[in-house]
Amino acid sequence: PDGNGSNDNFIIFCIDELVQNHLEVYNRWGQLVFETDNYNNDWEGVTTNGDPLAPGPYYYILEYNGPAGERLQYRGSMTIIRD
Repeated sequence: PDGNGSNDNFIIFCIDELVQNHLEVYNRWGQLVFETDNYNNDWEGVTTNGDPLAPGPYYYILEYNGPAGERLQYRGSMTIIRD
């Protein structure tokens, strides 16, 4: 994320369909650096306090309610690259 309008936000396709979601982002040492309820594709690589995160690998956990109301979880990784 560098403000140029390209790849500035972390996009989760179909996020509108994931009811009551909760997103957590961790750094490579397992420290929670960002979390939010009802994520809306608006995270720009900053901490929960709004401080820019350093370039490098990050890991996320997205929890949401499934079609039958069960709590589901999706995990993945991403890399922040800054110019």
